[in-house]
Amino acid sequence: MAELIQSWGTLISLMIGGLITWGIRSRIAAKGQRKKDIRTLVDGAINLVEEIQDLAYTYYIKAGSDTDTLESSQKIKSKLKTLGNKITHLHKIVRVRNGTSLLTAHKNLRQSVTLSDFESRTRAARQTDDPIFEDISAKAGRLMEVLEESYKSVK
Repeated sequence: MAELIQSWGTLISLMIGGLITWGIRSRIAAKGQRKKDIRTLVDGAINLVEEIQDLAYTYYIKAGSDTDTLESSQKIKSKLKTLGNKITHLHKIVRVRNGTSLLTAHKNLRQSVTLSDFESRTRAARQTDDPIFEDISAKAGRLMEVLEESYKSVK
């Protein structure tokens, strides 16, 4: 009888140990998958920032009266909205400590790209040395930095 009790005790100990090991491995796998998912979101957002920056440069080099500026402005606004959705999602799942928030960095880029004369038909074409290009570049760069910081903050 004592041997039977000991056998059952050993079996139960092994089962508990197996469950604990399974739980730990599951947790580690879930963390790894979460980190991959966040990396995918960050990479997608960075690609959008680069696209927006390129579109904005092309847009502001042309005058507001050019025939394709309306289409360009629509593309920029659409990409800004898509980027905003990704940023909002990322903001909910990661936090950047001691720095610019994702939402603030996105807002700063959006404001630098969509100035008061953004969709104006009377907007003049800008020269390539116009300060707007430096501002857009700085805001895009800062947003990409904050996106990378947000990924690095994931445990």
